Amino acid sequence: MSVCVLDCDELSLFAAIATHLKLATFAECVAMAELISVSNCAAFNAQYGENQQSASLNDIERGALDRLAKKNFVGRAIGGLTYNMVANNGTAYIGALAASRDDVTARSEFDRLAAIEKQVSAWHKAECRRIERQAEDDQAFTEVGPLPILTDEELKAKMLASGASRLIYAEFRVDESDSQSDYWGGRSGRRVVIGFGTGKRESFKQLRVAAAQFPPTAEYAPGHDRYTVSLKWDHDRNDDPNRAWISFGDGNGWNPDHPRKGQSVLFHWYKDRFTGEQGRIGFKFSTQAECEAFIANNPPLDGTEWSTSSESFEHRENYSMGGGNYLGIGRYCGWSVRSTTSLGNCEYFEPPTVEKRLKRLRATATPMVSELYAANV
Repeated sequence: MSVCVLDCDELSLFAAIATHLKLATFAECVAMAELISVSNCAAFNAQYGENQQSASLNDIERGALDRLAKKNFVGRAIGGLTYNMVANNGTAYIGALAASRDDVTARSEFDRLAAIEKQVSAWHKAECRRIERQAEDDQAFTEVGPLPILTDEELKAKMLASGASRLIYAEFRVDESDSQSDYWGGRSGRRVVIGFGTGKRESFKQLRVAAAQFPPTAEYAPGHDRYTVSLKWDHDRNDDPNRAWISFGDGNGWNPDHPRKGQSVLFHWYKDRFTGEQGRIGFKFSTQAECEAFIANNPPLDGTEWSTSSESFEHRENYSMGGGNYLGIGRYCGWSVRSTTSLGNCEYFEPPTVEKRLKRLRATATPMVSELYAANV
């Protein structure tokens, strides 16, 4: 059975949580953690023949006190102290007790430790998940804080007053997919009505116009999608053997045995030669015009040519188990924009008026533009 060495931080975290949950006194929890460390090192030495020094009582005590004072109970996952890490179902732990206790007492103390560890592990996992969920939910409020909540009747009244028949809303989703259990889905962290639409069916044009006015979804505005500019080989080895062996940098670049025209050049070997927002396989842009400007100002490396690919924010998943029509990056994560006829009570974002937009533009305009505006008012 494999054995992992426990560090002082893991042991002090165990002692701090056990104390916080009042499963034992602070002195007992620290002493228990020290004994775990001693038996853990004994198990590791027996397994691999390598001497490991156990954590001292003072170090564990200081770490546990610091965590208790700061109420910091986040750290490496706790689990297996009494089995995998201590090894052989606690025989090393019981052996460490044997010098001062009889076998029955040692086994009883080990069983108590196992019960405490189970409670500590369960609480720690739940606490880490709570903090993680809170951080995920907070992302939905980073750009726009809490907004007024309107009832379903109030939202429908606004919709009818504007001559519309559909509510356009933005939803922030958190991906909770788990490949191990074959679960694919997410939860809703926030919903905000951001506009109104006409017609009985979704109109991506209307969704994009509404999305452009809501800061978190402004990247879904009309004419915006996900564009990537990357390098491709512009020749085939068989057609041009003299240029088949191309090196980027000081001989450290990629030299494929058989480069083919249109084959991608590995991004990380050339990305620092150009200035731009870097994606996974190239430089990221929001519009076709930005791609063309980048290509015009950045000649490709010898033997290569620029290639542009795009991925639309518009999704039409109108198949069984699909996500329907929506704007966004994906079904289960980030902001998406949809429309519906009824939503229930929901936050409402008042789109800025023309005058508000003018004030915002004037505030961010260059001095020359501001002077021209003032001269013509």
